[in-house]
This record gives sequence, structure tokens and C-alpha cells, in this order.
Amino acid sequence: EPLAALDAQRKAELLPYLDTLHRELKIPVVYVSHAPEEVARLADYIVRLDNGRIVSNGPTMEEFPRLAMHLTEQEATFALIAAEIESHDEKDSLTLVSVGAYKLWVRSISKPVGSSIRLRVLARDISLALDPHNGSSSVLNILPTEVAGMEETEPGRTLVRLKFGDTFLLSRITTRSARMLQLSLGQPVYAQIKGVAPLE
Repeated sequence: EPLAALDAQRKAELLPYLDTLHRELKIPVVYVSHAPEEVARLADYIVRLDNGRIVSNGPTMEEFPRLAMHLTEQEATFALIAAEIESHDEKDSLTLVSVGAYKLWVRSISKPVGSSIRLRVLARDISLALDPHNGSSSVLNILPTEVAGMEETEPGRTLVRLKFGDTFLLSRITTRSARMLQLSLGQPVYAQIKGVAPLE
């Protein structure tokens, strides 16, 4: 765990170096970490261990949603999204990215059109609705999704797993809200995403 003893600022300085080293040298790297953000940024393949035994493994974009569901005690639980830069809006300092057939607005990213990026979406930043808004909301990103799983992670709080295309999101809502919306597996819902950030 090379960054375990470092503060957040030092980690932020070293992560780009580790990322570049892996990509440019093109050699296998085994990286051990308990930090979801490090795994999300650096890993191509995840092996999850519990007491020395392999619990699950697979490509990062397939395995990370399962990993995130086991980090439910953390306020910073997030989903990982693979995207491609479509265009830049310099006037509003925004970048439009595509996730398969879906589009998302994120804060301006200083990479060229066509670049592949990974995005982080916090579970606490997604609210759910049964109908799309009619343009009267400040939320830029609203996606049609379906409920792929639910788990009451603590008294009064439910973590909802959402699927759109081949991608998964997580939404942390109150159990009361889940009951009011009568959420069930396979149910169509709209994910209102208040924040999307690139992993940098």
C-alpha cells in the first residue's frame, strides 16, 4: 500500500505519476489498497480479498459496482463510470461526455475531444424520481435508469443500485423515500445527478 501513510495532498501529487508509470512502461503492476479512489483511478482489474481469500474478481468497470456496495458504511461511497469526451463548452466551463448512448455534463476537463476518462459519482449526490422534470430544475444530468438492487445499509438509509445501459450508479436515499416511491427490482426511475467529477 504505497500511499497508505500519506495525507490527501501528497496522494494527489503521486497518483498521476503512478498512473503514467503504469501506462508508459506497459508492465504488470500489483497495487494493494483499501482506498476506493486509488483503485478506481489506477486499476484495470480488481481482485477483492477477505481474510486472505478471493471474494470476487474481474475488470474494473465490472467489479467496481460490487466493491462499492460493500463500502456502504462510508459517506463517500461512489460509482465509477467510463466515459469519452464529446465536446467542450468554454462559455459555461463544462465538458460534455458520452457513456454509451447517454450524455452527461461535467465540469471542464482539460483533455482533447475523444479522450477516455473515468468519472466519480457520489451516491449521496443522486436523488430519484418517477418522472423526468419539465425544465424547472437546476440539475443538468437526469438519466433514465432501472433499479438493479437495494440494501438498507443503516437504520433509515437505503443504498439503491441503478443500471443504465451497461453502467451502474449508486444512490443513497432515506428508507422512507424508497418506501414512498415504492421502489422494486427492475422498476424504471430517473436518476437526478447533482455532481459528476473526473478522477484526477
